[in-house]
Amino acid sequence: MICPKFKFDLFEKFCNIYRQFALEQTKIKRHTLSTLKILKKQKYKLGIITNTWHNKKHIEDILDELKIKNFFEVIIISSDFGTFKPHPAIFKKALTKLKSKPSKTIFVGNDLEADIYGAKNVKMKTILIS
Repeated sequence: MICPKFKFDLFEKFCNIYRQFALEQTKIKRHTLSTLKILKKQKYKLGIITNTWHNKKHIEDILDELKIKNFFEVIIISSDFGTFKPHPAIFKKALTKLKSKPSKTIFVGNDLEADIYGAKNVKMKTILIS
């Protein structure tokens, strides 16, 4: 069987269209920005752990577009890290990068299994949002 030559330029165009669509569709919830400002002012260290196949640059672009990237000291992308939530290693990596202890850390997530059970397994306090 003869395989057609892969068109990288076409693939790149598709990725750029998808990226623009994702940026346009992503919105932050009401009070998110004011909450982040309060937490930062009170010297809380903030981080993100996300289960995604996107690379870190894509996630950072979205956070930049939403004007919230600078609130986060740590951004861990599961596809870059090689492990997905709820695996304990990804939570431990965040703790190490934030120089924080599980008992002094609150993990806020929207997925009961991946976020809440994962964080609780490494002894973090948790808040489930929906």
